[in-house]
Amino acid sequence: MLCEYGCGMDESTEQAKEYYLSALKDNHPNREGFMLAAGADLGMGRILSLEIEKEKAAGHLEAAIAGGEPAIRREAEVWLKETERK
Repeated sequence: MLCEYGCGMDESTEQAKEYYLSALKDNHPNREGFMLAAGADLGMGRILSLEIEKEKAAGHLEAAIAGGEPAIRREAEVWLKETERK
């Protein structure tokens, strides 16, 4: 997310995608317990939605809705609706 928004570093959606994909790997040490996977799915969904990759974005956003905490689910639902409108 820091790369995605340029918080304390250069903004880079490509670098953000790499970090999100790393967090989604099954063997990532923080996958469980920190909502890392749901947050990464949300981030990937946002980026892919902006890049007009609707199907890929929807898959990540639906995964965030299924596995995220309430705040993540709400944001993913908003992005999913926006993605479907495009």
